[in-house]
Amino acid sequence: MRLALIILASLLATGCVLSGDGSDDRGQVNAGGSDGRGRVARSRSPWTDPGAVISQALRLTTPSGIDLREAVYIVSQDNPAQVGGSVPDVVLRLRDYTDRSENKPDQQYLVSMNTTNGGVAKIETADDLIPVSVKANHSRTEWVLNALIPGSNGEVSNATTVIRHYSAEQEPRDIELDAPLHALGFRGDGAILARPLKRTSLDGGLPVVEFDWDSNAKAANPKTNIWQETTGKAFLLNQSGGSIAGYQISHEPSLPGSSIVSYHLAKPLGSTTEQLVYASPYHITYAKAPWEPVLCWIDDSHLAVIDFLPDATGVSSWANHNGLFRLVSIGTRGKSVALVEDHMSAGLPVIAGGGVVFYTRQNNAGDDSAWELWASSADGLAKQRLWAADGDTIMMAVLDQFNGRRILVQRQYLTVRNDEPLLLSELTEFSLDELEQTTEPSLEMAPLKPFEQAGSGAGLSRFAYDDEGGLRPPPIAIPE
Repeated sequence: MRLALIILASLLATGCVLSGDGSDDRGQVNAGGSDGRGRVARSRSPWTDPGAVISQALRLTTPSGIDLREAVYIVSQDNPAQVGGSVPDVVLRLRDYTDRSENKPDQQYLVSMNTTNGGVAKIETADDLIPVSVKANHSRTEWVLNALIPGSNGEVSNATTVIRHYSAEQEPRDIELDAPLHALGFRGDGAILARPLKRTSLDGGLPVVEFDWDSNAKAANPKTNIWQETTGKAFLLNQSGGSIAGYQISHEPSLPGSSIVSYHLAKPLGSTTEQLVYASPYHITYAKAPWEPVLCWIDDSHLAVIDFLPDATGVSSWANHNGLFRLVSIGTRGKSVALVEDHMSAGLPVIAGGGVVFYTRQNNAGDDSAWELWASSADGLAKQRLWAADGDTIMMAVLDQFNGRRILVQRQYLTVRNDEPLLLSELTEFSLDELEQTTEPSLEMAPLKPFEQAGSGAGLSRFAYDDEGGLRPPPIAIPE
């Protein structure tokens, strides 16, 4: 946040317009580790090979007041270009925060994007439906939307939960719920694993859900619509379909220092037992929005997680709050652990596929704190910086990958137009295959109200002031 304030102050003083492209600043680092004889090993993937050609295309720039929350690859049979499943579509979850009302969520909606021509179309949902998250299966042929329907007076504390199932085989339909549930992912048998919710609340216009980790999860096949209670924790299938992973959080509010997140492994079919493969202290945010652990498959035998070391940067009076976040890979066969990257951000996502893990980080060397996009092998020995965004960037995150060959990256940056600060979201696609640049990457969806009217009347300003009188934007990436 300090970086954002510095940038904003500089912008307001100069009145300049920022381009924020940064596409020509691509670094190269060591592509592999030593083989023990002084020679550098060859890269195991083109993503970590300095000689590989990686294509880049800007897919979307949102107007001011529209925030990109999520982007998920899906395979749609309606797209003729997706023969063989090589060219996916993208589901985007967007937030409109131009008309903020106290105790009411910002409007959110879904958009589908054709990555071949960049065309976008709104996915129709009920007007009172507030999308919360999108979860796709490992083949990207099915996905579910977790959503809320606000209760009386538009509040989310008494909201109704909705899990809506989408597939190419049938029209979207809601899965009947016998309790407040939120889907985490798809198991190997095609069933959805969902967890009960403890409460729903609001954080800066964003809906926040808190899981009930003391109760058992529930599973249901979208075709049969029958929920069954399960002690299983796994919800993330690997690409070959041979293993499924998940996590469990043990958190006692009266003993935050003993909070643990444990990672588990199971066979997708015919097995009710799960194997513990790793455990780490759980980060406590002491805020409405709890920390969501990172979990993704790098390849069929390695998982990527964020390892939290409490008080590693100095003893804190808040147990399990301050500390060091590290990106590590876990070998599911020998339970080996390898450090991929140190000093990670707490709330940013990590994605992986095809033997490579992708992440973003801030390089704090020198006077700048530039955001960088990195790719690494599972053992952390073969790495390459894929992109370094310019200093106008205040946040950058990887959002999704497809078949280990395409990734989606979000960048948010500040600019000034007519002496007004604007916060914009960009979506850029990187691929090992050639990409065509989207002709008109600007989103043709106007905010609910023009920027000049935001904050007038009963509404709240999109920007707030901190204790020192400085201007700061609302929670944009992840409420942390």
